[in-house]
Amino acid sequence: MYSDKNLEYLSTVIDRIIFDVITAYIRSQRKEIQRKLIQIFCTFIELLRQPINSRNTTQLAENLEYIRSYFCDKHTYNTAESKYNTLLALIKYLIKQGIFAKSPSMPKRLSKTGEYDLYKRDIIPISVLKKIKVYPSAKEIFDNTIDKLCPPEIAKRLKEHVNTFKNKKHHRAPILQFILQISAENPEWYNHPKIIQGGLLKFRNSLLNSKQRNTSYGNYQNVKNSIEVLIEHHLLSSEIELPGNLRRCTNAAKIRDSNPIISEFNIYEDHNRLKFRNSQEFLKDLENDIRENLNILITEAATIIQESYKIFLSKKEIVKKSQQQEFINHPRMRVQRNTNQKTVKKELNPFYSTHPLCFENKVAALDHFLELVAHKKEIPNSAQLNGKPELYKYLGLTPLVASAMQIVIVEELGINPHSLYNIKVNSDGHGLEYVKETDQGDVRLKAIKPRARMARTMQANGTLVRLSEQEACMLNCVQI
Repeated sequence: MYSDKNLEYLSTVIDRIIFDVITAYIRSQRKEIQRKLIQIFCTFIELLRQPINSRNTTQLAENLEYIRSYFCDKHTYNTAESKYNTLLALIKYLIKQGIFAKSPSMPKRLSKTGEYDLYKRDIIPISVLKKIKVYPSAKEIFDNTIDKLCPPEIAKRLKEHVNTFKNKKHHRAPILQFILQISAENPEWYNHPKIIQGGLLKFRNSLLNSKQRNTSYGNYQNVKNSIEVLIEHHLLSSEIELPGNLRRCTNAAKIRDSNPIISEFNIYEDHNRLKFRNSQEFLKDLENDIRENLNILITEAATIIQESYKIFLSKKEIVKKSQQQEFINHPRMRVQRNTNQKTVKKELNPFYSTHPLCFENKVAALDHFLELVAHKKEIPNSAQLNGKPELYKYLGLTPLVASAMQIVIVEELGINPHSLYNIKVNSDGHGLEYVKETDQGDVRLKAIKPRARMARTMQANGTLVRLSEQEACMLNCVQI
């Protein structure tokens, strides 16, 4: 939400065509890089807006030097290197896309600590500094808020407590959140033990609304530790009863919550205690419960397979509607714009969201570069296509579909996944482990069951019904 609002603001100050190119590049990056780029642009927009809109490479290079010096002055080497090189990578992408002309005056990447010390000593003109939006740091926000809402002795001790830790932000953020919450209830909270106790309870219970259980556990424990420190230094009353922490989230609990074939029941409920008093009835009901959950799982897996196969079959029609032949034969993967206006660029990026065939062109390009996609390599001259898993379902087998097929095959064959992994697909039908499809559509499969110390052969008879019209079963899972 924060990034969308900032992108909306940037769209009002940057030329529309250039903004589309910048947005496409940002969207192709991972979330961390997206946030970093948007924050850098918003901070230095007054320095970047004019040279970008006028496509003035000389002025852009000069302002980039100021930005580099500012980063070195305000941050450590690692942070300055990361931020500046991230921005410079975007500028080089704009040059590659033809937005800016190549210039020898363009600054180079920050890669040496010696350069960092040199740039750190550069003097930035006051007129340039006034154009930089300065946001208060997390430490400044914490210190100012604590000084405002707490007595001087408590504020000083809280700052000293936070500064004793290596990762200060893990303690600073939850303490600040708690102080803001309890001060809103009573400005003199530090004089009332009951208000502090109630505030801790309310803070602990509210954490689960926005955070995972383990994160909530850590945040509350950090706040509780800070209150204990204030009590030990006689800055808060010793009569305060500190509420206990949340229950930690264990791996077993995570698996049980997300596994539909594991039955859950409350042994403390009266009707359950009466119902499961007889062990035979308990085991029978438990078996029915697991079987019902397993049937639901198989039904969902079959639905995923059928829907995914229909999507895969629609790929041919989608590719026919695309401009694949045109942009594949273009060195920069562009298509011709149908316009007679001389002021408008004749070439158009076929993957922009504004293009009427954007979706069809993306699917066609991914289909053409399937080998690169399968090996997780970047597609040349098209940053908009990298990292688009929502389109991979048109290419064929995805991890979701493979998992659904495994569920169906394992359930019908009665073998475990380990035996299924060892089966050889490319085989002449001989040996201990193989899967083979005959000309009549029959499927024969042989697998070793290690614990049983035996090999098991299964066969499914073929059918003349089209795969798209069949219900998902072991036979068509293997055929697909």
